[in-house]
Amino acid sequence: EPPVDRLTKTLKQNGYEDCWRLTNPECIDERAMTCAYQTRIDYIWKRGTLKHGWTIEECRIFPTQDATDHHGVLITLS
Repeated sequence: EPPVDRLTKTLKQNGYEDCWRLTNPECIDERAMTCAYQTRIDYIWKRGTLKHGWTIEECRIFPTQDATDHHGVLITLS
């Protein structure tokens, strides 16, 4: 089945932001591929501002060494 982007477009239209893209704006999409279709399927989304002075320190995507067919996405808040 070919990849589609309806869900991610809908999330963006409804005010959600891709935390990885927010913290890695300089990265090209090829560095974020997480599936066999050379696209990204693993995300952490946020909507609105973080509460009580929290900030996103880091958001990164990492391989899971065949533990699952998805990549891990780690977000560090402070």
